[in-house]
Amino acid sequence: MTRKKHNYLFTSLAFMVIVVSAILLNYFFTRVSPKPPTIKSAPTNSLYLYQTGNKDFSANIGSKEMTSPFVSFNSPSGINATFAMVDAASSGNKQENNKVIYENIFPETSVTYSSLPNGIKEEIIITKPIEKAEYLFNLSTTAHPRNITGDIYSPFFFDDQNNYQFHLEKPFAIDAKGNRTEDVSLTLRQNKENKKTYQLKLTVSPQWLSAKDRAYPVTIDPTIVHDTSAEFAAGVLNRVKDTGSGSVPSLETFYQELPTDNNTVGLWHVNETSDDSCTGGEDACDSSSYGNDGTATGTTITTTNQRLGNAARSFNGTSDYLDAGDSSIWDFGSGDFTIEAWIKRDTIGTSDMIVSKHNSTAGTAQFHFFIVSTNVFRISYFTSGDAQVYLDTTATYTDITNWHHVAGQRSGNTFNVFLDGILIGSGTTAGTHGTMQATTTALRIGQRPFTANEDYFDGLIDEVRISNVARTPEEIKLAASRRPLSWNELGVSTGDGETIKDNTSLIAQWNFNETSGTSTVNSAGSCSTNCNLSLTGFADTSAQDATPISGWTSANKRWGAGALMFDKVNDVASASHHASMNPAGNNITVDAWVKSYGFTAFDRILLHTCVSTTIVLKI
Repeated sequence: MTRKKHNYLFTSLAFMVIVVSAILLNYFFTRVSPKPPTIKSAPTNSLYLYQTGNKDFSANIGSKEMTSPFVSFNSPSGINATFAMVDAASSGNKQENNKVIYENIFPETSVTYSSLPNGIKEEIIITKPIEKAEYLFNLSTTAHPRNITGDIYSPFFFDDQNNYQFHLEKPFAIDAKGNRTEDVSLTLRQNKENKKTYQLKLTVSPQWLSAKDRAYPVTIDPTIVHDTSAEFAAGVLNRVKDTGSGSVPSLETFYQELPTDNNTVGLWHVNETSDDSCTGGEDACDSSSYGNDGTATGTTITTTNQRLGNAARSFNGTSDYLDAGDSSIWDFGSGDFTIEAWIKRDTIGTSDMIVSKHNSTAGTAQFHFFIVSTNVFRISYFTSGDAQVYLDTTATYTDITNWHHVAGQRSGNTFNVFLDGILIGSGTTAGTHGTMQATTTALRIGQRPFTANEDYFDGLIDEVRISNVARTPEEIKLAASRRPLSWNELGVSTGDGETIKDNTSLIAQWNFNETSGTSTVNSAGSCSTNCNLSLTGFADTSAQDATPISGWTSANKRWGAGALMFDKVNDVASASHHASMNPAGNNITVDAWVKSYGFTAFDRILLHTCVSTTIVLKI
């Protein structure tokens, strides 16, 4: 199968690439990008500094009334989204080529805007090391994001009729050496006073940013995109399908071709788009290690109605078949075997042979798997003297519209037949199990050379595999199933390690965001204020970073406003026992973000114990 080159173009998060039409969806397909529209100075009577756009979008960049970076985007449907960076101020802006530059909006930080064929791209550029990279944007929009929990919203926006409009993708950052991180978070919160306004917080991992090998400048790339199925129509989809429609495209790697392994003794992907394509001039190449390529008699190659890969074979029901010759690897003796294929019948009520090694000469019958004229499946093999052992399913197959995955196998002294990964027949209808007779009969796909009944297949066949084992139900189900190559989040992303989705079963959570004092509050959970902690033993609790290893800290925090440093000598945060510390069923989970100066034995993070006669909680 020919491998195609792909551009790996991941449009990542933001307010900054506002994409409304055709998009290069890297990794999956390649297309030629049209020329981006020109950024021009706005008319003198406009409130904006610059403008750009095409038939798919229009955008205004910068405001004549303020010095902070500002973008207003309008889609063809009239949905507006306006992004303004909070507390940013620039001494001025300039246009270079097709880019607008705001310099020094913060210390060592600039912002640029450039046009794309389908939107506006913003890049936040950090030129020298800074303590932290956290940026706030005020968002005003006539669209509606989906609520996740509380005042936190998903970055997917819809109109009043629930039609998808645009979404913010996962942001990333990249340094001057090309080192990239996905550890860039985006939190979208709704303002309580005005339900049409939101605050976006963009944060780059301080650990990544402060790494010794970090090379500056660092560029943070946030992106806002609008995707429709129509955008992908002009591209080339390689091993991926758009299973969505309209304004809700869904790209996924669809049903996958079967792999070869040590138990594969025949595998015909039937991907050849022309005959004589195999090494020896054959027409259907065997992808197993045995090289039993098939020669076509008749058959029609289809590249538009295949199930998998580049092509499938159409059989006319009267004279078409593939011949793979004879091989001793198919002499299974008393061992197990499995035959699988994707098929699509054109007619019912006739016998349709899928795979056979069987002809009408005495002593030449070996095995076959087919649909008999009553539309039930038969899997069989022959012992000495052409004695047939077989299973006929009671379930019938009468669909002539759709593709189906079929599998028949011998497993010990039992036959099994699967349709679309589901077991539809098991047992033995007739005959006595024993040793399959070995023959020199050729293996054929779509026919058997049996004078009385050749049983030519009428329809389409794709992806035929023969194995010298009884494939497990899980393997067969997997072969019959979609296997999408996609990312799904576990749980719900709330943007940081402190914001919870909900407090179901939560006992306590300490964020350590206090900046001074000898106590820390429990911010959530059933224990409430009963689990507020008292601090003892700390060297200095009057302020953050008053001492290097004991007390409150901002420099060493992971989330929020701060963290708490323990010296491993006598620093303790504790509370008296509360009933909520005895969870039902004694099931409990403890998790924490920790930064150690060197782990040793018995480094306890949380302890619920008895001191004297009092049960206490200690951190």
